[in-house]
Amino acid sequence: MAINRSAPENFHYDNAEKTNKNFIYKNLNRSKCYNCNFSNSNFDYASLRGAHFKKCNFFRCSFKGAEFIGSNLKGCKFKEAKFEDTVFEGANLDGADFIDAKFKNTIFVGCDLSKAKNLNLEGKGIRV
Repeated sequence: MAINRSAPENFHYDNAEKTNKNFIYKNLNRSKCYNCNFSNSNFDYASLRGAHFKKCNFFRCSFKGAEFIGSNLKGCKFKEAKFEDTVFEGANLDGADFIDAKFKNTIFVGCDLSKAKNLNLEGKGIRV
């Protein structure tokens, strides 16, 4: 793991297994992860501003009160993830897969949703 000297609480992982971890209230701004598995982890109230999580697996993760502002989530898998009171603003969702994800009071602002997969914009709990 590499540490970002300008923001030491942030982390950088490549090809890491981080399943069943607790990231509640973490400041993950500008963190960078590639091809990591975060399955069953808890990101409630986490800030992911400017974070780059490319091709990561968020299977059954919880994102209550989380914020993805200017985040790069290209190719991430959010299968069966739970989003509640979550904000996606200016996030790159190119190839992000939301199959069977659950949404409650989730807002998408300034995101190109045409490149996201399995995102039901007609469902309850999503505002664009």
